Amino acid sequence: MTSVLIADDHRLFTELVGAYLAEHGIEIAGVAATGAEALARVRADRPDVCLVHAAALADRGAGPVTAFLAQLAACSPGTRVVVLTEADVPGAQAAIAAGAAGYVRKSASGEDLVDAIERAARGEAAIGVAGRPGVGSAAGADDPVDDPVDDAAEARRRLATLRARERECLALIAGGASTEEMAATMGVTVATVRSHVRAVLAALGVHSRLGAASVALRHGLVGSVPRAS
Repeated sequence: MTSVLIADDHRLFTELVGAYLAEHGIEIAGVAATGAEALARVRADRPDVCLVHAAALADRGAGPVTAFLAQLAACSPGTRVVVLTEADVPGAQAAIAAGAAGYVRKSASGEDLVDAIERAARGEAAIGVAGRPGVGSAAGADDPVDDPVDDAAEARRRLATLRARERECLALIAGGASTEEMAATMGVTVATVRSHVRAVLAALGVHSRLGAASVALRHGLVGSVPRAS
């Protein structure tokens, strides 16, 4: 079983990603919220893959992204590094040049994320997985459907287009609720929940729940949404 360390400064995001990966047969070696913690965990646990939002950790004291990636590689030469990125393809390409096995945009689908990790673990390049946009390909970088929302004001504008129940759905997505849990909390059918989820993804311009959670957490939308009780 492939083991993965997830390093990102958004705790809830790492928990959502970790839960999804675990459900799809990937062992979670641990999570890290800072560069120092990521280095220590990689050194101690020697995971097959380190999934890291290097730019975020660099902002939290890990130093320049390329230097940080070089440190990760030195900690565990057998660990393959996959970089999580927003929409900065040139920056991701610089990470590849620094030794990363590949990169995955945060708006990628869960299926693509699993595929990228498994490719990296096999020693393959995790770039442009399965030729789909939204995962580390220059062509995908220009796709407006798969791009994450980069501006907080734009994120709030998109949030305002959602109906109350769809906003409630977004809060539950960001909280890591399953479809069945969302249906029970909202007092609706699973089919209705799926309809709400589709509306949320379309409004935010992402194509996965992980992408929606990322946008919501990154731009503080969850605090603007009343959680279902």
